[in-house]
Amino acid sequence: MAIKEEKIQSTGFFARPSRILFAISFILAIVLAVAELGLVSQQLQNGGNDSGNYPGREFKYNLGEADSILLFTIILTLIISLTHNRISMKLIAFGVFILAVFWGTGAGIIFQVSPFHVYSCKFDVNTFEPIWQPFYSQCSRIVAIEAIAWAEFGLMILILIQYFVDAVHFSIHKDSFYEKSPEELQIIEKQKQNSV
Repeated sequence: MAIKEEKIQSTGFFARPSRILFAISFILAIVLAVAELGLVSQQLQNGGNDSGNYPGREFKYNLGEADSILLFTIILTLIISLTHNRISMKLIAFGVFILAVFWGTGAGIIFQVSPFHVYSCKFDVNTFEPIWQPFYSQCSRIVAIEAIAWAEFGLMILILIQYFVDAVHFSIHKDSFYEKSPEELQIIEKQKQNSV
C-alpha cells in the first residue's frame, strides 16, 4: 500500500510575504513617527505659545497648535500603527490614506514656508530673509522634520499599494492583516486530523 505524501505548507506568520511586509512597514511608521515627535516637540518647546517666537503663524500651526497638522498626524500614525492588527483592513486602508494626505500636507507646508533645504544649511545666515535668520541654527532640524514627513508620506503610499496588492492577490476578504485565510485553516485542520 502506497503512502500518500502530502506537502506540508507553512501556516504561521511567515507563510505569506505580505504579513512580513505589513509588519515591517508599520514598525517603520512607528519609528519615523517617534523621531518626528521628538523633533516637532523640540521646536514647540523652544518656541513656546507666543507666535512671535516662530518665523510665521503658518509654520507654528503646522508644527502643533489647536489646528495642528504634524502633531495630530504623529498621534494618529502611532494609534493606527500600534493597533493595526486589531482593526479591519478596510478601516486601515482608509486611515492610511488619510495619513498619507496629512503627512504630504505637513511636509508640503514646511517645504513652501521654510527657506531651509538640505543644500542651504551651509549658506551664510545673511542669505535668508530676516524673519528666518534667528532660526538659522535650527536649519538641520527643520530640514529633518520635512524629510521625515516626506518619508512618512511615501511609506503610507507604499502601505496602500501593499494593501491593494494583497486585496487583489488574495481575493478573500479578511478582517485583519494577520488573519489566516480559509485555505490555511483547512491545512491546519487536516494536520490536526492526521496527527490524531
